[in-house]
Amino acid sequence: MTTYINTLPAVVYNTPRISELYQNKPLKNDKGLLIGVEMVLLPGSKIEVIAKLEGNVYQISTPHYQVGYPIYVDGRYLKRGIPQTFILPSYEDAIENLSKVKEDTRYIYGANLDQGVPSLFVDFPPCLDLDPAEKQDWILQGLDCSGLFFQICAGATLRNCSMLDKVGDRLTNPRLSELCPLDLILTKGHVAIVESSKNIIESAKRFNGVRRSDLTEELFKSEIFKGHRIIRPFFKDVPVACNFFG
Repeated sequence: MTTYINTLPAVVYNTPRISELYQNKPLKNDKGLLIGVEMVLLPGSKIEVIAKLEGNVYQISTPHYQVGYPIYVDGRYLKRGIPQTFILPSYEDAIENLSKVKEDTRYIYGANLDQGVPSLFVDFPPCLDLDPAEKQDWILQGLDCSGLFFQICAGATLRNCSMLDKVGDRLTNPRLSELCPLDLILTKGHVAIVESSKNIIESAKRFNGVRRSDLTEELFKSEIFKGHRIIRPFFKDVPVACNFFG
């Protein structure tokens, strides 16, 4: 396999038929989630090319998104190069990053950059008029639940919920008063982040975006957080190189 990097934020897809995703309106399933999209690789990500397919589509593997099924990128975003070192923010910087996340940021499945990927308008120009929400969907301008954590970590973390057990230590039955900012509340297919002693923050389809909620015992007893587990991420006092992408 040949190592490449991406020159711009690059969407990772779960289908090689990428152009078909951009023929009309953004394609969604019956749950209102975008079809075909997995996540967005930040520039300089390490990408191993497995095969070049028709239409300048590449099947790839990447340590930034470790899944057990084929994934693909648009080859126009790739070049040979040395991957950048992704630096995990310090604990204080990560808290500051989290505080800057706006509550009106839309929930978009597969999104992890709140500014989106504007180059998609150029590479896949819409053939129909899109309303404002559809334009945001088109360029993935929003955050999904694990995308929120990915953004505050500046990409120096694993990307989806099934991987987040690896980014820290699991706390055993902590009391509410023992939780710290940036602790992750993991449930099946979802993650919320403790922001302070008083609230959590999450991006969820049921809110259609980012929302802050009171941190209470009632919250943890609710059906939404049934069977939750708490992960305390490996944030340090100073920025450090991420060790997941070697």
